[in-house]
Amino acid sequence: MLELGSGAGLGGIAAAMLGARVTLTDVADVLPLLRENVAGNFQTAMWAEHVALREQFGSLTVRELDWTKPEQLDGYGTFDCIIATDCVYHETLALDLLRVVLHCTGAKTQGAHLRAAQHATRRSNCTARVRRKNLCRVHDRALTLSVTACHV
Repeated sequence: MLELGSGAGLGGIAAAMLGARVTLTDVADVLPLLRENVAGNFQTAMWAEHVALREQFGSLTVRELDWTKPEQLDGYGTFDCIIATDCVYHETLALDLLRVVLHCTGAKTQGAHLRAAQHATRRSNCTARVRRKNLCRVHDRALTLSVTACHV
């Protein structure tokens, strides 16, 4: 699983605690907070007294990824699932986000769920940009990309 724009990493940390192998990503300025949260929540829970619970945990990796820098995608393969929540703060980033999603999807990708913007106007502007490029079908309320409908 790939989490884009992880911020504090809550979604990815929870998924890893449920057994997923997760790569958390964000821009360089956010990585110290993200690593601190992984250490304070996931790694601490790994030492839990309940061995049965601990054995079900997945894994977490933290990596830098700035969507506006395509060269940072080198070394990123494809993922089974891609998630992102409230991660687009300016609609011009919507196409950069989509480029990253398309790069990281493959035959085994089961889905990509992106809740890219909380504010309705910003969300509509993001989806309008994606629609104009005719790359994917999007659903306005959650900006959920149907990966199987994507084409380049």
